[in-house]
Amino acid sequence: MAASMRTGRAVGLRLFDHDGLAEGRAAMEPLGVDVPHTHVLPPAILKPVIAVSVCGTSYSGSMRASTTGRVLHDPKGGSFRFDAGAVCLDFAHTGGEGRYAVFETLHEPADLGEWLAQPPLAAVMTIPVTTRELTAAKALRQAIWGAAHARAARRALPAGAVVTINRAAATAPLIPELAADGTTAGWAPPVRATQALSTLAREMIELLSGPLSGRIRECASDNCPLVFVDTSRPGARRWCAMERCGNRHKLRALRARQAMDL
Repeated sequence: MAASMRTGRAVGLRLFDHDGLAEGRAAMEPLGVDVPHTHVLPPAILKPVIAVSVCGTSYSGSMRASTTGRVLHDPKGGSFRFDAGAVCLDFAHTGGEGRYAVFETLHEPADLGEWLAQPPLAAVMTIPVTTRELTAAKALRQAIWGAAHARAARRALPAGAVVTINRAAATAPLIPELAADGTTAGWAPPVRATQALSTLAREMIELLSGPLSGRIRECASDNCPLVFVDTSRPGARRWCAMERCGNRHKLRALRARQAMDL
């Protein structure tokens, strides 16, 4: 399946097909989302899909996925599972610039290769990741982070972020390949980091231009910058994770009520 870009009616790729969330939506919708608090979807409603509308530009590619979310580690200690609801948003939380540099996990090219090899992307590199690709990955990560936060705050997307995401998406994506047994699939070799970055960038384009764009949110905690896409039916997700900021909020609310009763 060759990568293609053309003007006209957009045809792109939905990374996940969540039939259970399709009620009231168009037949084609952006992918890369997961139901909050449910990290593994039933096999019956999880399948790779090709062909989805993307804002006047046609992208083709594919991503196999069964779950989103990663375990995040605090440099001060502790860890928790955070499900951003999209693989591209998971990628945006692998580190950062400035004050977020302490959370960096992609120190060497091999670190990027290891992250990409993990499910749901499961893109095991057949060509070693280069320093140049690591630099490009961090630039894409920052662009996704900036664009997601801008959309969550209902601000215009940073022009530089749009350029970076589009540039990454313009290269060839990962290409799915059916195994000889006809029941499993993988990525056709050679598998390069630039292809995986293209697939992530295309997912971000789908997310920003699709019906779930308005559900990109920042955690409601005053001091938590984590961003996610809320795909719950009621659209009521507020926290990065209940076991973290959600529970902290409940504890503060309980203490406030107890103080008022005194």
